[in-house]
Amino acid sequence: MPITISSYGPDIARAKKYVYLTGAAYCFDIPAWSCPYCQKAQSLGYDFHAQVYNKLANTLAFIAVNKKLKEIVVTFRGTLNMANVVIDLHHSIVSIDAGSTVLERGKMEKLGKFLQEEDDYEVVLAGHSLGAAVASVTLFRLKEEIQLPWDFPTPKSYSYFGYGTPRVGNQAYADYWNGQEMQLTRVVNKADFAAHAPSSLAGYVHHGNELWIMPSGEEKVCSKTVYEDEKCANSVASMVNLPEIAQLHALLIFTLYVISQLQFFQCAEAILTPHEIATTPITIASYGPDVARAKK
Repeated sequence: MPITISSYGPDIARAKKYVYLTGAAYCFDIPAWSCPYCQKAQSLGYDFHAQVYNKLANTLAFIAVNKKLKEIVVTFRGTLNMANVVIDLHHSIVSIDAGSTVLERGKMEKLGKFLQEEDDYEVVLAGHSLGAAVASVTLFRLKEEIQLPWDFPTPKSYSYFGYGTPRVGNQAYADYWNGQEMQLTRVVNKADFAAHAPSSLAGYVHHGNELWIMPSGEEKVCSKTVYEDEKCANSVASMVNLPEIAQLHALLIFTLYVISQLQFFQCAEAILTPHEIATTPITIASYGPDVARAKK
């Protein structure tokens, strides 16, 4: 019997709100805070504060602050390039101490400095796909104070919102999170393959409350008393536990790279209303198809 998440259920309203910040993580120039997702986040009271980039892994996160709601949201970008795909495909169970070094010690200083000035803020960690996994491990590091500066302040509370979150850890990792009195919302859009990898046969188990967007488009709050509710996303996951041998195939790598670009926007479209989607178009401003170059 799994450790249950006692009092917190998925927060649909907040999940819809943070999807804009998660979308902003894919924008080209986040500090400018001018892309459609950034503008929508700004209209909700979120201002850009700082950006963190890990050149070695080609991963990115940024910090946004809502002073009215007293929220600090740390958002991690998902799979965007082939370097990220390699990270996605190379998975094995390791100790949390090894996994917690995704962000170096110095990268948390920007968050720590803000918390020293505003210690009554809630810290929210969010991300999509690979970003959701990194957010989960980073949150563990923050909660357990692993490799943090000695003077790193404690915020008012922590929350987690993951979109298309892959399985991050084993049963012990899931039990740790499911025993926490905090908001842990994991949004799964229909049969999103990312939410069913790596394979549960390898010992991976999901954590947190699942909010499943069903094929009909309706939202379903899944059971909190099982690790993975078989009546939710797992009920349509017959094709997502890929054999390990398939990971070596170049076509699979390319397919994952292309599909990962679409996963977030499909999730955003599913969780937002048509009106909300209409307010956040992504346009290709000045370039049209180049027929001559396409032929070449």
